[in-house]
Amino acid sequence: MPYRWTKEEIEDGQIVQSRQFDIAYSNYVSVINGGIDRDNLPEQCIDPEINVAANGLGISATSVNIHNPFANNNQDSNYGAPFSNQNTRGNRITGLTYGEAPVDEGDNFFLVGSVNIDCEEGMLECAWKCNAYIPLYNAYYKNFTTTTLTRKRYQWQIRVNGIIVYESPAICEAFFTTNISTQIPISKGTQRVEVHIKIPGRSNEDNGMVVCQYWGGQILAYKHSIQKMDQ
Repeated sequence: MPYRWTKEEIEDGQIVQSRQFDIAYSNYVSVINGGIDRDNLPEQCIDPEINVAANGLGISATSVNIHNPFANNNQDSNYGAPFSNQNTRGNRITGLTYGEAPVDEGDNFFLVGSVNIDCEEGMLECAWKCNAYIPLYNAYYKNFTTTTLTRKRYQWQIRVNGIIVYESPAICEAFFTTNISTQIPISKGTQRVEVHIKIPGRSNEDNGMVVCQYWGGQILAYKHSIQKMDQ
């Protein structure tokens, strides 16, 4: 509980009844007996470097700046290539394509990043944040027809020690920042947290069409700790 309002006012020069004193006193007693919270502590009364043990609040591990490896960046041959009068700025799209690893023919999850964390038994929080882009120039229907074209999409998956603990729904937005997290009970030891992505199977795309690009990814693995504070 945080601060409690005073129930009875005991002032100098006033007649005090025993019941009035009991009510005021009991209110303070109940706070001390299990009711003290952070709101009752004075400001700056705890020095983390002195009063809190190492990893006393938790332990974390991160992997940052996860992006599509440059070796996997293929240029979209249907857009912005080569430099011409129709593309005077030299704009281009690069990213993952079919026919090349790791997408190949699609319809499978492949690894994009991982992190290891050594911790005690308890609950492990896993979080993933990443930006992604999918071209939409060939996403719905062929012009002036009812011919359905491939709907671009992708999915994220979080695994802990090879076990799937979270799988996102299909994401179809052109530009999107994913921010997902989950928790899982773990045993003591080294835990490996992995993030995978899935591109749908090839439909009518050729090898020159970029299907996805991702960058700015960050994996966070956090294990809460409950340890005694130094006196």
